[in-house]
Amino acid sequence: MTEKLSWYSARLLFESRIDASTQPLFEERVVLIRSDLGVEDAEKKARKLGQASELEYQSAEHEIVAWRFKELLDIVQLNEAKIGEGSEVYHHYLKADEVEQIRESLKPGSL
Repeated sequence: MTEKLSWYSARLLFESRIDASTQPLFEERVVLIRSDLGVEDAEKKARKLGQASELEYQSAEHEIVAWRFKELLDIVQLNEAKIGEGSEVYHHYLKADEVEQIRESLKPGSL
């Protein structure tokens, strides 16, 4: 008997703006979603989680900072029946130039 896979990993994109004149700041967040109903249900749950994660607060400079859910970038079904230490939580294939872009974006001061 085969156990039905039910874990998905979703890449969510959030955007923050302080006001219309500032450049937006983006956050990519990877979250785990559990669904025994399939990928469409997992996508629905991921979008709902993204919307529920929207946040607004006042900064130390007394500016209103708003984080808004922009989109579900990707969702993949995981090959793990049980999630624990060492479990794969996301996978995505990259070309060499994409790896270099990621390296550059992760360097200190790249924001």
